Amino acid sequence: MIAALAGLARAQEQLVFALDSGRVEPIETATRALGEALAQVKRQGGLETTPEARDAVAGALGLVDAAAIRTNFLAEQARRRLDALMRARGAPPRIGYTRAAQHSA
Repeated sequence: MIAALAGLARAQEQLVFALDSGRVEPIETATRALGEALAQVKRQGGLETTPEARDAVAGALGLVDAAAIRTNFLAEQARRRLDALMRARGAPPRIGYTRAAQHSA
């Protein structure tokens, strides 16, 4: 199980680096590798409760947060670019799901 968790952590690190690159191909490759690593962990069955396993899981969860932060940042950049292009074309603002809309409902 420790080896599978280590593989998962490596795959997550690759995804974080790929997200930092901003290039589609590395992101797609890293996403596939992460899926394979997750499948390997799942095939291993239940998690061990050793200190090493807990440390590996904690490290993996930290990398999940790092990837999520980068994903949110890239999504926000894309949204701003799209909004700028729409304004340049004289198009009305795009309607989208936002936190403000979520709370006003």
